[in-house]
Amino acid sequence: MLRRLSAAGRRVDRFTLALAALAALGAGLVLAREVNYGVGLTYDAVTYISTARNLLNGEWFVQYNNWPYWHWPPLYPLLLAGAGFGALDPYAVAGPVNAVIFGATIFAAGCGLRGRVRNGRLLAAACVAAALSLPLAAVAAQALSEPLFILGITLSLLYSVRYFESGQRPALLWAAVFASLAFLTRYTGITLILTMAPLLLLQRGVTLPEKARRLGLYLAISLLPMALWLLRNYLDWGQIRGAGTPASRSFWEVAGQHLGELSGWLFLTRPPGGLDWALTAGGLMALTLAAAAGGFSLYRNVGEGGDGRRRWISGGVFGSFGLIYLVFITAALASVEASPGAARYLAPAYIPLLLAAALLRICRSSLIISSAC
Repeated sequence: MLRRLSAAGRRVDRFTLALAALAALGAGLVLAREVNYGVGLTYDAVTYISTARNLLNGEWFVQYNNWPYWHWPPLYPLLLAGAGFGALDPYAVAGPVNAVIFGATIFAAGCGLRGRVRNGRLLAAACVAAALSLPLAAVAAQALSEPLFILGITLSLLYSVRYFESGQRPALLWAAVFASLAFLTRYTGITLILTMAPLLLLQRGVTLPEKARRLGLYLAISLLPMALWLLRNYLDWGQIRGAGTPASRSFWEVAGQHLGELSGWLFLTRPPGGLDWALTAGGLMALTLAAAAGGFSLYRNVGEGGDGRRRWISGGVFGSFGLIYLVFITAALASVEASPGAARYLAPAYIPLLLAAALLRICRSSLIISSAC
């Protein structure tokens, strides 16, 4: 028995070290890109950096043109302002901060797979795919809030999975805390709440009054900070957030662009003749069915047996979020005009879908390996 425990400890140590090395590699690649080309700047990035500078100057949430900063939540400018401890300009810290966040996301994703994916090759392929993900690395190399948002999503979903596996309330509290942080980074963090609310109500082995209490606790923690931010906007400016420009594209036009972008991630290039629609839609349909089966497994009693149940619950949580997020962001971009770049808006779905594909063994390692190339 002692030999087995010792061997298991050595395996865990090796995996942790290898995962940390992959995380450092991913962060290093992002930093190398920033050293060679500089931190990427867009209109949104300029807004974040200028707001962070104004925070350091005591001007509160005001962007570069003296307009109120209300179109985005406040957490990322606060991070840029605080990361330099008042001594470094927010532009100087944006690159290293996003690189470290990218590395932390890789490490968290690997931790989510450990103990749930028993196939060593599949586990390694998934971790490498996260570390060498071009969509995530490209976003992390810019002064944008998506890397922080993706880390918040990943941690919230990991604790959500831990809660559904064990039924322990502290895990639910941490899931709500990280959901709140993700929501304070991007308004699309509401998708975490849209995912967790029905899953909490599905959970079997918990009485209805207890479900209501746990759901209320989750909603209170995840929603209250954002409610305070929106209230502050209303009291100061008479609006809860800035209004966007109406979109010029329909839902299906945006969906077509998103399916094409996803096919580039999964198949290395867009297949000719419109096959990207069919192939990617087919893959998402398979993942939808698998995620639904994983969510259905919540009907079993908490703590009930086996690695198979852990894998299906985990895949169901990650897959459900990935699919809900894709539908939500497609609908959002079909209603409000946004800056170009589908990859940026789809990037938050990448890690959850990657983890779901590995956990539910969708297309096995071929899908995951192609994602990393």
